Amino acid sequence: MHWDLRQARTFVAVAELLSFSMAAQRLNTTQSAVSRTVAQMEADLNVALLARTTRNVALTPEGSLLLEECREVVAHFDRWIQRARRVADGLAGEVSIGVNDFAVQAEVPVLINRFRALYPEISFRYHSATRQGQLAALESGDIDLGFAMGPLTHPQYRSVRTGLYGLNALMPKTHRLAQHRSLRISDLAGEALILGGPNLWVTYFDYLKRVFGAAGVALTVAQDVDESVAIFGLVAAGVGLTIYPDCQKHMTLHNVASRPIRGLTEQVETVAVWSPRHLSKVARVFVDFILAEHAPHSPNSPD
Repeated sequence: MHWDLRQARTFVAVAELLSFSMAAQRLNTTQSAVSRTVAQMEADLNVALLARTTRNVALTPEGSLLLEECREVVAHFDRWIQRARRVADGLAGEVSIGVNDFAVQAEVPVLINRFRALYPEISFRYHSATRQGQLAALESGDIDLGFAMGPLTHPQYRSVRTGLYGLNALMPKTHRLAQHRSLRISDLAGEALILGGPNLWVTYFDYLKRVFGAAGVALTVAQDVDESVAIFGLVAAGVGLTIYPDCQKHMTLHNVASRPIRGLTEQVETVAVWSPRHLSKVARVFVDFILAEHAPHSPNSPD
């Protein structure tokens, strides 16, 4: 006995309409073909599925049970076909994105929430990486899109700004500078800072060197730590201060005072970046959404 979707659809049509001729019309086939299919199913099972008279057709108890099962088979297949079509159209599937510590605290959750409200069948896989790591992953096709510190002007990639942040000085609430409502870089002269390691936080470290250099203040690092959570924990423990983009304002840090740094000539920028050569249909849908949200601030033209 070997049945396929054709038998299931045929039996559902006959059982629901209780008419071989009407079932044939629904299936766009002949009445004799429908009759042969049902007869073969009954022969395979060695049981009557339909009670036939010269005037009507009715389901037997066995036929009623089989109808339920065939409906599930047909519905499951139809759902699979619809899903496959939506995947082919880029309306369902998975987008793999790279994130840095800044974007994942601020604009990425906002963008994802808004996007998922429009495209609930598209899911995301996240990869934490530096900017160079994200660019390498884009080149290899391991990720579809990255959120990294900008600006980024590279002919191989397209990017759009998604975040722009000032700086905060984070310190224990008992620190002498916590009494001020805001600070300048010059106020941090001589302070030993806890920062992301220069080998992994390359772009941000270079940015801080420019900011401190413009203020004529030496950038003194007491400890370098690669994870933001560890930096915040050390600050809360009273080990020292840190300088962090104000995307951190979305987090609640206990025993930590946050003071904005004024007088900056350059802010921290994050960008969504992608390679047009490795953009799947579903990733293209996400890129188009981001462009619609942030295109007025695009630092370079999208693909």
